[in-house]
Amino acid sequence: LAVGASGHGQEGAAYVFAFEASGWVQEQKFVPPSLGVQDYFGVAVALTEEWLIVGAPYDDSQGIYTGAVWAYQRGGSGWTQGEKLVPDCIPGGANFGYSLAIEGSRLVVGAPHGDCNSAAGAAHVFEHDGSTWVDTQTLTSPLCCNGSDKFGTSVALQGDMIAVGEPEEGSNEGAVHLFKLVSYWMPVQTINRPSTSTDWSFGQFVDLDDYLLIVGTPMTSAFAYRDDGAEFDLELEFLADEAFSLNSVVSVAGDTLFVGAGEDSTKGESAGAVYVRSV
Repeated sequence: LAVGASGHGQEGAAYVFAFEASGWVQEQKFVPPSLGVQDYFGVAVALTEEWLIVGAPYDDSQGIYTGAVWAYQRGGSGWTQGEKLVPDCIPGGANFGYSLAIEGSRLVVGAPHGDCNSAAGAAHVFEHDGSTWVDTQTLTSPLCCNGSDKFGTSVALQGDMIAVGEPEEGSNEGAVHLFKLVSYWMPVQTINRPSTSTDWSFGQFVDLDDYLLIVGTPMTSAFAYRDDGAEFDLELEFLADEAFSLNSVVSVAGDTLFVGAGEDSTKGESAGAVYVRSV
């Protein structure tokens, strides 16, 4: 289990916990020595058995708020010293490292406030070549090129498919873009906010698993889409009680959806809850 603590101290931190007979035990704390004040290391974390990836989207090493990512590899004697990743071309204020997704030796990093040529946002695809992480392609919005649309706010990766959220596209209605790996990552579908929804920022949160895409908003709804072989079609719309906001942080595992409701008061005022649905 990896946990980010971006408000820890002045720079942020990340923790890895291991499950043992007595319960969850802290295995290691991570704070890179080169961090600066308010780099917010730990805003995003991604974990596999081999890799821990941690984002610090306000790192200033390449310019003001350009952002950076640290990659730690687990070896026989524990976690290695982190490799710091920064894109080959990144503008100031890009917030590279705001969102993360990893599978095997492939990593996707969101930079919602800038690509190489504009402030429109980007998602960077890295591949590990056996010795280092290589920046192989920069994804940008097929709708191009409003600097406030925040393409890359959320990213998800499953096999040969990447999903990227652009929550402020179209007067903040939002959209999610799907890219498929052919010989390169090619945009194949854009999913706009469903007409049944009045929520803003569709695509603030995304996740992918086994032909299912789940999309969350910061308000009262989440949506599940299934890949029918040609495109992703809407299968389920989950609406919260109007009395509270879902704050729809989302996750999917197989056919099970998990939707966060930060303002749920079932167990106390704004105590929060997680809703579980099968599709």
